[in-house]
Amino acid sequence: MATRYDLAWIFLRPWAIFVDRLPRLRALRMGTDGAKIRSALAIAFPDMNEKQRVRLMRANLRQRAYNVALTLLVTGLGPLAVWFARAIPIVDRELVSALLEGDRPLLLVSFHTGPIYLMLVAIWRGLAGRKVFVMHQDGGFLFREIERLLQRLGAESVPNTPMAVRGLIRHLRGNDRATVLFGCDYAPGTQIVSFMGRRFRAADGLRLMRDASGVDVICVVWERPGLFPRVRFVRPLATAGDSPEQAARVVQRAFDELAPIVAQAPHRWTAWETFVDRLL
Repeated sequence: MATRYDLAWIFLRPWAIFVDRLPRLRALRMGTDGAKIRSALAIAFPDMNEKQRVRLMRANLRQRAYNVALTLLVTGLGPLAVWFARAIPIVDRELVSALLEGDRPLLLVSFHTGPIYLMLVAIWRGLAGRKVFVMHQDGGFLFREIERLLQRLGAESVPNTPMAVRGLIRHLRGNDRATVLFGCDYAPGTQIVSFMGRRFRAADGLRLMRDASGVDVICVVWERPGLFPRVRFVRPLATAGDSPEQAARVVQRAFDELAPIVAQAPHRWTAWETFVDRLL
């Protein structure tokens, strides 16, 4: 178990105790969500004891609340959102700078380890000159706020509907510098991958779009190695020069990048409640 409980964890404890008292989080903790998270942690980390699972479950629910709060903050700030996001460090951009600055379309993959839309604002300055399309949930109480934020940025809002991917594929084929970011999973079907030592059903929207367009795929991660967050770019997951076998492994490559992040800080991955249902 590689999870670190460093000074940042200690400094945030008073805030965590306060957030734990919120009625909504208490209901989630005592209900189905909390049970699903504990079950998932027991499978992914069999050496973890019950006290650790409960501790991480509580931290995971706080992380979800933190992501929602930051999304509400950034969508409410208007033009100040970009200024605010500039304070977030971006590392390892040189790994993908040629692709970001090139003329080819891109698929940008992110994981559920932080506030995706704040991350988008943070990397916006690195996407200058590109037409950006963001697939996001097609409902919920954040729906209108997300649409307004994307409108302010000049990005295209693409609600996750059955026809969304077809439209995005057309944009990737027809616009030399189109960039697509997934703000949520798209799963017309599933693909079997290895994840956390288990066979796992992953959404195959990434594979579908990559196969249909042949575009380059890069990954960007929100993480907090200390007290403050940062955005980190990962090596390309797929490029135009890949062989058919390499291109077919793009979803597995994404989960290969996600696994050590989850192992190191499992409380920050906010998709545990679906983990058990997606196991084979």
